[in-house]
Amino acid sequence: MRTLALFGIIIAMLFLAGCGGPSGCSTNADCGNWQSCNNGTKVCDAKAGFCNVDTECKGKENSCLQDTHKCKIENYCDSEGDCDTSWQTCSLADKTCKPKAGFCVSASECNPTIEQCNNATHTCVLKNGVCTSDYDCEAWQACNLVNKNCVPTEGRCAVDTDCLEWETCNSTAHMCNPNAGFCINDGDCQKWQSCELLTNKCKVATGFCDHDAGCNTWEYCDLAKHLCTPRRGYCSSSANCNTWELCQFDSHTCRAKAGMCNTNMDCDTGYSCNLKSHKCERVG
Repeated sequence: MRTLALFGIIIAMLFLAGCGGPSGCSTNADCGNWQSCNNGTKVCDAKAGFCNVDTECKGKENSCLQDTHKCKIENYCDSEGDCDTSWQTCSLADKTCKPKAGFCVSASECNPTIEQCNNATHTCVLKNGVCTSDYDCEAWQACNLVNKNCVPTEGRCAVDTDCLEWETCNSTAHMCNPNAGFCINDGDCQKWQSCELLTNKCKVATGFCDHDAGCNTWEYCDLAKHLCTPRRGYCSSSANCNTWELCQFDSHTCRAKAGMCNTNMDCDTGYSCNLKSHKCERVG
């Protein structure tokens, strides 16, 4: 009975030695197409350029891809040819591809205060809003060399707080515009106004008005023209009177010219006023 059991064990061992299982082999046919049979150990070893497990790949962070049985190489190199020579060089000390001078793979190779690594070009670029000269800023900005940040130039803005308290920021044009009634110059005011630079407010310009109080007592403010205009029956010049009248500047009223009349009182004794011709005619 013992003899039969021993014989069975020997047959099983011989069978396993000859089959192409996961590790045991007798010929290359017993292995995967990325393997070859090691005649000494009778184990399927990975062919050159292939791998079975991660430990067969060089580098600390490398791994064996089980679908292709090739090593996924993370920056490992034996020579410059193993790296992207446009921006990398092979460090023979630790067999790793590293950025050349002036290039980067992360922000650690840049000035962390003002720079970041552009992953597309592998170069250090300034962070958004950071500058070292005016050329790093928008046309409406200047570089604050102390704080290394872009700030609006005078009269320009990004938000309302960049402007004076009487201005609002036009965020499209990046211009500080005066609020209604305020001004930077006369162009910000109505045609009948001028800009008072001490207060930056639009005020009534000389020769114009915005209400009757800005006119003489015998005038009113014509708001269509913003001009002081004589009240009915008054005049500022003879042009405001009829053709037979003159403006009396002491009273700003229209009076008949000599020999002309508006009433009989404008004529001498024995004469009356012809209201059609406005001439004094002898009575009788």
